[in-house]
Amino acid sequence: MAAREPTIPPRSMSTAAKARILLVIACFGWGVGFPLMKAVMAAQTQATGASGSWVTAQLQLLRYVCAGAVLAGMAWLATRRLPTRGEWTLGAICGAAGAIGMQLQIDALNRAPASTVGFITQFYVLVIPLVAAVRTRRAPGWLTIASVILALAGVAVLSGMSPSDLRPGAGEMMVLAASAIFTVQIMALEEPRFAGCNGLHITAAMFMVMALLALPLVACTGPGLAGLPACLSVPGSAWPLAAIVLVGTCLPYAIMNRWQREVSSTEAGIIYCSEALFAAAASLVLPSLLARMLGVPYVDETPTVTMAIGGGLVIAGAVLVQLRRRS
Repeated sequence: MAAREPTIPPRSMSTAAKARILLVIACFGWGVGFPLMKAVMAAQTQATGASGSWVTAQLQLLRYVCAGAVLAGMAWLATRRLPTRGEWTLGAICGAAGAIGMQLQIDALNRAPASTVGFITQFYVLVIPLVAAVRTRRAPGWLTIASVILALAGVAVLSGMSPSDLRPGAGEMMVLAASAIFTVQIMALEEPRFAGCNGLHITAAMFMVMALLALPLVACTGPGLAGLPACLSVPGSAWPLAAIVLVGTCLPYAIMNRWQREVSSTEAGIIYCSEALFAAAASLVLPSLLARMLGVPYVDETPTVTMAIGGGLVIAGAVLVQLRRRS
């Protein structure tokens, strides 16, 4: 009689399935955050006359400070303790990687087309299985390779990137470095020594580190800290700012730092590609609403066949990686 294949306990299967759903919800939060931040920064630039780089830095500082305070309070209510050394360590790694990677990504937008930046940022989905193959000394299977190719192709289509946009310029190198740093952040979350860490404490510590790194950029450039009140008092910006902090920052990062460990880093990287899909969908309905609320020119994008093809490719990559896991 042939030996039976080992079965995964039902609890593990349900935990992994829940993690996948929650990671998709995290991507929804990040995707919705794109048009929200674009509209708010346009209104703040219009109201203050400050440079775009300073306005971007102060919005990031606001996100990190507010999100860190919210999640620190939630972590205290949930655990009645301060972060452990491991939670501080992992929070510091994720915070430093996130802050440096985002700054490189933002600076790259000044040197390369936005479509190229959006596409190359997702290169971590290609790097992660390669790193995993080196660590485990096992080559990635053909289903993994096909999943990665489909996901990257979908992001390329959604971002509107053409092959001629890929060239070895300074902006492209900066965003490639940002993608490598984001890989560090993603893979740090699956380190076994951090398995018992609380996700809320990790995320609160992460935002504190990111705020500390963003503070000098705000204080030493543009109008400095004195310009913050003008940005915060832009008419109509209260609700969009609250949505950026809660939906676009607290929700996705808290989910990522708690639930990513329940799936492989390769699978998580492919799921994260759906962020581009949600960003494209949000851009179909939110811009006109935000334009009326904030008094800035911002029009809805129109649905195209390209969006459908790109979204379909990303979804196909995510489905195919599930077949790899089962096989």
